[in-house]
Amino acid sequence: MFKTRTFWAIVLAIITSILVLETKLNFSGNALWLRAASVLSTPGARVVAALDSPGSALQGWARFWQTTALVCNFLVYAIFWYVCVWLVGYFRSRRHPYDRQPTMLYH
Repeated sequence: MFKTRTFWAIVLAIITSILVLETKLNFSGNALWLRAASVLSTPGARVVAALDSPGSALQGWARFWQTTALVCNFLVYAIFWYVCVWLVGYFRSRRHPYDRQPTMLYH
């Protein structure tokens, strides 16, 4: 279970989400940290801005749109970390290509 890419992508996405939230709450006075948190939360904000058009049926549902933004950000973080974990595994396996089983069939 601890060797799967999906597990580590989800764990790292949760940690990233918590760190972004804590940065917005605790480091709001520091411009650098606030800018980093706003950049990391941009994907969810863009999705919500695209879906929440004026005059739509869900226009007044602020809590729904906040949750939608958090879920979108979480999915972006999970996909990012999945790709990172996959790349690390790929490059680690490429470092020692002759340690694996031979792929050629001998007759």
